[in-house]
Amino acid sequence: MQKRCRIIYNPTSGREALKNDLVEILNILERAGYETSAFATTPEPNSAQNEAKRAAQAGFNLIIAAADAGRPAPRYAGLSAKEGCGALSRHRQKAGPA
Repeated sequence: MQKRCRIIYNPTSGREALKNDLVEILNILERAGYETSAFATTPEPNSAQNEAKRAAQAGFNLIIAAADAGRPAPRYAGLSAKEGCGALSRHRQKAGPA
């Protein structure tokens, strides 16, 4: 059975940096053996949390919540360690004056 991964992201967060890298991220995950799909959050309340819950119930093996630097990813998607979820975060530093 193929492993499945769901990426949940805010398309307007972080100067839309993730959207620029999304194709590369999907390719990396697929080369690692995941059937991968992405969900862009909407303005609806709890959009990320609802999708994370749906993806978990649908049997996704890996759920990645990509949040901005000011919001922890598991909290953003309503995930918790009790549910067997962890966090992976990467913060980009803003370029300062040269």
